[in-house]
Amino acid sequence: MTDSSSVIAASTSVANKATYTGAATGVLGWLTQIDLLSAMGVILAIIGFLCNLYFQIRRDKREEIESAARLRIIEKQNQVDKHE
Repeated sequence: MTDSSSVIAASTSVANKATYTGAATGVLGWLTQIDLLSAMGVILAIIGFLCNLYFQIRRDKREEIESAARLRIIEKQNQVDKHE
């Protein structure tokens, strides 16, 4: 695993934990009728969700580029095989 992918994996893990923590805090605030706690939980959950969304979009773009590169390599190998 490269440094870049380990940073992305760690960031995604932190974003997931922030989402779950925010949701739990929001529910706890709702159950205890503490408005500030509920609002903080919802805000934290939204921030975690947006971080997850950002990293998922980046991963999707990266995987799309990798897939296109693999397809080009396979096509080149098939062209070489046809000429032999």
